[in-house]
Amino acid sequence: MASRKKIGKKRLDKYYHLAKEQGYRARSAYKLIQLNKKFNFLSTCTSVVDLCCAPGGWLQVAVQHNIPDVVGVDLYPIKKINNVKAIVGDITSPGTVKEILSMVGEADCVLHDGAPNVGVCWEKDAFEQNELVLHAIKISTKILKKDGVFLTKVFRSKDYFSILWVLNQLFESVVSTKPISSREVSAEIFVFCRGYKKPSKIDDKFFDANHVFKEKEISENYYKVIKFSEFFMSEEPKTVLETYTKMLIDVKGELFDRIFDQNFKLMLDDLRQISKHDVKKILQKKRKAHQIHRKWRVRRGLGCASEGDRCSPG
Repeated sequence: MASRKKIGKKRLDKYYHLAKEQGYRARSAYKLIQLNKKFNFLSTCTSVVDLCCAPGGWLQVAVQHNIPDVVGVDLYPIKKINNVKAIVGDITSPGTVKEILSMVGEADCVLHDGAPNVGVCWEKDAFEQNELVLHAIKISTKILKKDGVFLTKVFRSKDYFSILWVLNQLFESVVSTKPISSREVSAEIFVFCRGYKKPSKIDDKFFDANHVFKEKEISENYYKVIKFSEFFMSEEPKTVLETYTKMLIDVKGELFDRIFDQNFKLMLDDLRQISKHDVKKILQKKRKAHQIHRKWRVRRGLGCASEGDRCSPG
């Protein structure tokens, strides 16, 4: 019980209190505010559909932009929001698609910040989250106008690149980012897609998790891999982070485990999704590791270490 209380306290952060003060139903409202500030897309929309919309924070933000048609879809009823049309429905159901189209026709923008109930198994949670993303993409292909916008939350996991591949087949521009209101410890990232191509026919395999997420060999021009030891020795670490897509952890030891936590390791697994803020944090940790390692060597009479020394003592 004590551990749950501790976790609860951590969640009561700056954006939680801001949401309470400014009347938003959830701190996630600030994620959409910051994403819109970055991509400036809501001001040109006349219709928005928010999938898995409960409790309604993103709907509140959409309404503030005076968008004529705002629709929220969720499995369960949400508390009424003025100027929002609510649908109680399953995003995997053809009936939900028909109901959306009957209300607003094809939409300029589809939003998705949904998440399944999380448990204690990270891999299972990540798979279910990204499977939900596939469902959101599928329904979006049926309700989006040509050149429309799609914004979705995705979990950092081994399936991330597979989702990007699907989105790149359907949209002209696909960009990943992490707003500052998203907790650093969270594995979530947001993918903003502009310019829906609206193909006349889409293969159902695009939305089949067992097909999209299956283990398969990726071409070299898609993955560019570097070892962590090479990154640690690099004189241009920022360039490494901008050039490579994946970093393999080939070092071990107390120092590494003390400085580089699980969230950091997840970022290394798919470098294309890291934000500028993430890059800054990674470079800070790299400098800290060098400083600690130098001191360790001096204490043991090994001399002053260079930037190229590895993390793993001995």
